[in-house]
Amino acid sequence: MAMGKCKECDKEVSMSAEICPHCGIKDPTTPFGVKIFTFVLFFIFIVWMLVQCTADEPVIELTKEEITKNINYFNANRSKIMLSIDKSFSSKKYKDVIDKSEKYITSNDEELKQVYSKAKKAIKRKEKIEESFSQWDGSHRGLERHILKSMNDPDSYKHMETNYWDRGNHLRVRTTYRGKNLFGGMVINWILAKVDINGNVIEIIDTGTGN
Repeated sequence: MAMGKCKECDKEVSMSAEICPHCGIKDPTTPFGVKIFTFVLFFIFIVWMLVQCTADEPVIELTKEEITKNINYFNANRSKIMLSIDKSFSSKKYKDVIDKSEKYITSNDEELKQVYSKAKKAIKRKEKIEESFSQWDGSHRGLERHILKSMNDPDSYKHMETNYWDRGNHLRVRTTYRGKNLFGGMVINWILAKVDINGNVIEIIDTGTGN
């Protein structure tokens, strides 16, 4: 018979005991599986914290000679390199900006560091925005909840397409969907809304039927 410690009086008690024979507390022992689960959650949390703390730091593992070589190359070809980086930034290819910048970030060029920082922020913003959208069908969760509340028959709802436009201080999200009308017929509707970066619907701008 497996024995364990009572969580209240710390005396030995059977792992299967429903009541501690010493102090009378219910469920005196914590199941081993619960302990393992708690440990795993704690481990995942620690790993997540470490990742967050290092996410903003460019990973550069170069020798002093390589760093010096990269700096010299950047200084000699700065105009060409910055033109390529600015072009990627203008095209919103922020990952390309990071890839092109990290090699020369040790040059401490102020313009390069500013573009690099802006690209990192833009990537984080995009990741934050995408948290509000379903990875399965691309629907916006907040707007979809609003749609379901306004429908005559929420069970008939079927998402068709969702697009969004980043306006800086908010997003414009347009969803096209199918659902039953008052007469029971299936119709296509669309809704355009103003939402914040956290996925909250701020305002319904317009609605309509058809695509």
